[in-house]
Amino acid sequence: MNRLDIPKFAKISILLLLVFFLIAVIIITVGESNLFNKKKLRFDENFTLHQPLVAPEPPSTPDEYYLVRPKDYTWTEQDIDRWFSPPDEQLLDSLRDANDELISDLLEAAP
Repeated sequence: MNRLDIPKFAKISILLLLVFFLIAVIIITVGESNLFNKKKLRFDENFTLHQPLVAPEPPSTPDEYYLVRPKDYTWTEQDIDRWFSPPDEQLLDSLRDANDELISDLLEAAP
């Protein structure tokens, strides 16, 4: 087995670190010098329009889409038949029982 020569290893590692540091300094200075040497763009103060300005078209909405329903609208018999179904007694009884249970739970929890 070869033994590691500590002084020789320390000299080589310090030399490598110095080389990497020198390369990093060179890269940074070259990069910054390019930043400061860039030519600035200059624009004329007077703007000349070569074509007329055209506004974009607004988005279209489908014909069957209503933003607001008229307030004076009342249901017709066809609307009632289509959208409303009267509740049956069994459904109303189960709803009443569930509500009574919630109310009793609230009253029992009150101090």
